[in-house]
Formats: sequence, C-alpha cells, structure tokens
Amino acid sequence: RHSSSGAVPYHGGYAARAYAPDGMRQRRAGGASGAPSYPSAEQEDDPNAKYKKKGSATMQIQTRIAARSAQTRLDEVVKAESAIAELGQMFSKMAELVSGQGEIVDKIEEDVEAGATYVEAGATEVQKIYERTKGNRALIIKVFCVLIAFIVMFRFY
Repeated sequence: RHSSSGAVPYHGGYAARAYAPDGMRQRRAGGASGAPSYPSAEQEDDPNAKYKKKGSATMQIQTRIAARSAQTRLDEVVKAESAIAELGQMFSKMAELVSGQGEIVDKIEEDVEAGATYVEAGATEVQKIYERTKGNRALIIKVFCVLIAFIVMFRFY
C-alpha cells in the first residue's frame, strides 16, 4: 500500500486498487489473461461513464478508509479503557498501602510518646539519686577513710 487512500500511480494517473474482504488484491477487469479491457461503443458515447466508474471505486475506497479509521478508533478506545481500569486498580492499591502506613505511623507515634515518658521518669530518678548522694557525701568519705585505715592496719600486722 503506497498511500492511505489505497491508490497507486498508474501511467501518469492514479488507479484504485480493489481489495477483497480478506485483504487480497482482486484482478482488474479484462479476463484471466490480464489484458486491458477496452471501452464498449456505449461507453465511448457516454463521456461521463469513466467518471461514474471512478466514482463507485472512490466511494468503495472511502468506505474502506472510514471502516479502517473506525476500527482504529475503536481499538484506541479499548486500549484507553483498559489503561484507565489499570490506573484505577493502581490507585486502589496505593490507597490501601497509604492506609496501612498510616496505622504504622500511629503506632510509631504512640511508642515515641511512651519512650519520652520513660526518659522523663528516668531523669527524675537520676536527679533523686544525685540529691541522696550529695547529702551523704561526708558519710561516704568517712566510710572510705575507715576502709583505708583497716587495709593499712592489716597489711602491716
């Protein structure tokens, strides 16, 4: 096929190709030998006969082009419909994933809040221990000195 109209150059002009429904090219009129047919006497008298014949061939070509175009558009619409359906499925899966991740984020937030509470409780306990040891510092120094004295005494005796 040389052009979208199905016409090919033929001796300086364009001759319509005739195709059967199965897509095979049909033979031209003129017999099995392929010899060209010559116009009859009636056709020679009628100057519009040539154009009438071309008009029906042109009409057939235009009908085939329109049918192919309609089929192409139908195929494209079916492809677009399947792509839209696939896109809808992707969005549904994405919504499920986002929902699941939202639950995970909520759990993480609860765990962080609990961790912050534990850290604050630990800080207050450390502060209490520091206050206790600060008040008993003199006692700790006295006990340490007594231990050193015992070690020195037992060492020499």
